[in-house]
Amino acid sequence: MNILGIGPLEWLVLFAIGLVVIGPRRLPEVARTVGKWTRELRQTTRDLRLTLEGELDDEESRLRRSEIRERREASLRETEKPPGPVTSAPPEAPAPPEAPAPPEAPAPPEAPAPPENNTT
Repeated sequence: MNILGIGPLEWLVLFAIGLVVIGPRRLPEVARTVGKWTRELRQTTRDLRLTLEGELDDEESRLRRSEIRERREASLRETEKPPGPVTSAPPEAPAPPEAPAPPEAPAPPEAPAPPENNTT
């Protein structure tokens, strides 16, 4: 059991020193106080870590959203651009001028109407 990076043998040495320096009557009270401080320190450290991780996640999310927005805007700009000259195809030759329509042929003359036979 490794608490705060201190092994069991080191805890035993610290307990023995505390017993000699503080005395047997006050040692339980001091141990409780040190335990409270340790608990508060751990909780504060955990809260700070969670806050920092949350902030970093928020920042990463903002960066991703910004990057996506920039890509979308760049894509829209590309689609809005008028098409430029096509460099891979040869330039088109100008269309030949339209030839004038041929003159209309004169209508054939009408054949004379046959004489009417009026025999009464």
